[in-house]
Amino acid sequence: MTRAIAVEFTAAGPAEPEEWRDAAVLNNADLWLTVEEFQRVGQELAAVTAAYRRRTRPAGSRQVRVMNVVVARRRARPEPGPPQA
Repeated sequence: MTRAIAVEFTAAGPAEPEEWRDAAVLNNADLWLTVEEFQRVGQELAAVTAAYRRRTRPAGSRQVRVMNVVVARRRARPEPGPPQA
């Protein structure tokens, strides 16, 4: 889904006003996180968008899709555990 949205925006790019094209951000990161950091990242991203969800529509605004996907990657192989006694 995120790829389809990026492709749609990129295809329409020339028709978009320059300031809207320049404001677009496509960001992807693979991070090594502890479970606590993993939870915090999700909470912090939700907090960023929360203030914008509660307000009325400002003049000159457009609907903008902000997507956050914070999921653990599937393990390709088991991670080493503690040494066996």
